[in-house]
Amino acid sequence: MRVRDALRQAWRVWKAQPAQLFGFLLIESVLRLMVLTPLLALADPAAAPAALLSVPLFFLIVPPARACAAEVMQRAIGDGGGLFDRGLVLCGDYGRKVLEGLKQGLLLLLWAVPLTAFAAEAAVLWSGQTGGGGTDGLTLLRSVIVSTFGGGDLVRGLVMTAALFALCVLIAVFGLAFHSGRRHELALGGRVPKGQRAGVLRCWLMGLLTALPFLLAGLLLARDWLHSLIGAIRSSSGSFTMLPPRTLILLGLAFLILRVPLIPLKSLITACYVRAAEEQP
Repeated sequence: MRVRDALRQAWRVWKAQPAQLFGFLLIESVLRLMVLTPLLALADPAAAPAALLSVPLFFLIVPPARACAAEVMQRAIGDGGGLFDRGLVLCGDYGRKVLEGLKQGLLLLLWAVPLTAFAAEAAVLWSGQTGGGGTDGLTLLRSVIVSTFGGGDLVRGLVMTAALFALCVLIAVFGLAFHSGRRHELALGGRVPKGQRAGVLRCWLMGLLTALPFLLAGLLLARDWLHSLIGAIRSSSGSFTMLPPRTLILLGLAFLILRVPLIPLKSLITACYVRAAEEQP
């Protein structure tokens, strides 16, 4: 199967049952909210350590939920079953799904090491912890960009920093794409033939297009803030305003309307391709 054929098939499954799709999204959202519930403890400093419960809950809920969702998708593709299925929460082999999720999580962490190191260093600089005394984080970050990456030139420093960040992101993205078909392989009880692995990567990249409507809306909504941030980095003042609450609310609404309904479509593209690849003689 070609990637565009997988896209067509995924589109047919996705649009054929809007009510089922709503139920699918509702169940998946509730499962994710269960993981985030302990974070409410952060509202009370005395109870803040309880927020750490989100970590074990994530590995106990999210990987099995994703594996169950893959099984439901494969049934929907194969025999026309519904996406809103009790198999989303009642699935067998729970222990294996948890262990497989831990394994995949560790593999993805390895791919994300460069990006994590980049983000950690940026966070330390932003907080001003290495600046000594009264140097604010933005000024310190700007100084490092100019001196370390730009050789004294701000524009060159920004370009080099952006290039390094893009490289770290690409490494992490490649890891996500490389392992994206694994849960669908497990749902079908096999593995994608080696010659079809590149197709799985292309399907994952094709699925990124489903985020384009939200990204465009986000850029339009936050364009003024982005201009102020760029101006603050370029100037020596180091002052800029945070995103206003109204913009944050609009971004949240845009995410719910333009992004969330398309998330299953992204997964269905890979699911259709993996199924076709495993059915080939």
